[in-house]
Amino acid sequence: MKRAFRFKLARVERVRGLFEETARAEFSAAIAAVHAAEEHLDGLRAEVLRGRSSLATVQAAGHLDARAHLARHEALSCVIDAVVTAEAERARLAGIAEELRLTWQARRADKQALTRMSERHKERHQAEVAKVELAELDEIAIQRAARNSSSSQERVAPDKR
Repeated sequence: MKRAFRFKLARVERVRGLFEETARAEFSAAIAAVHAAEEHLDGLRAEVLRGRSSLATVQAAGHLDARAHLARHEALSCVIDAVVTAEAERARLAGIAEELRLTWQARRADKQALTRMSERHKERHQAEVAKVELAELDEIAIQRAARNSSSSQERVAPDKR
């Protein structure tokens, strides 16, 4: 009779799979946050370039309103401060993403170890089932051979009489 394979740690394997999926989702969200921070930072840097270009254009024009120039300079200074803050935030998010990547890789390794263990157990089970089936087939062949030899002896015996 053929026994179906059942991995004793299947529940643990499923739980570790869920942990791995959760860790991967958290890592993906962290990477998305890093990309969003980088896009924001790129936008701020572009704004700084536009502000500097605007200041240079106004200065090159020759007629300079001191108050307007100082206001533009102050606004540019605020944007530069925002760039510094955004760079720090991006670095913080990148650090968090790296920690989550390491967590995800550890969880994935745990899951893969159980998967490999399950596969080895399944292979052993299949080998045992094949061994039992082979023994059963051998027994059937032996019984068949014994029947054939006894029936052939019965046939030969009446001919000798």
